[in-house]
Amino acid sequence: MHGNKYQVYICSRNVVVFDGTKVKEGGYYKDIENPYMASDKQYNILTSLTDYMNNHKDTKWCYLQGETFGKNIQKRDYGLKGTDFRAFTFVDSTRPRYTYSEMKEILDNYNIPTVPILQTGFILPYSCDRLLDYAGGKSKID
Repeated sequence: MHGNKYQVYICSRNVVVFDGTKVKEGGYYKDIENPYMASDKQYNILTSLTDYMNNHKDTKWCYLQGETFGKNIQKRDYGLKGTDFRAFTFVDSTRPRYTYSEMKEILDNYNIPTVPILQTGFILPYSCDRLLDYAGGKSKID
């Protein structure tokens, strides 16, 4: 935050898509609506994070990480005609990463969806092959 104005970014894994003033043109999404901006529009993410900051005066910054998925993204449309978003990490300057339950409680107030929890107390298999076997099958999203 600079004065009373927040510095806002929307980023993909390796590209700043929106720098607070303009949407970066080009990239992977030349022929369709930018899915990151579509997620913001659908769930009012920037407005929600601004509201969160305004209501938590001791917080100097916050960020939300999530997954954008659907049509034209990584060759898996999940039965969607467009794209969608699910959050998986929320952090602010007052503490380390929030637990899933804490994050979900915060984001539910803003109607921002979170990734589904499939199992608690899960112990990772000892090999990648076993993990891939576990991860195979039908998605919980579609």
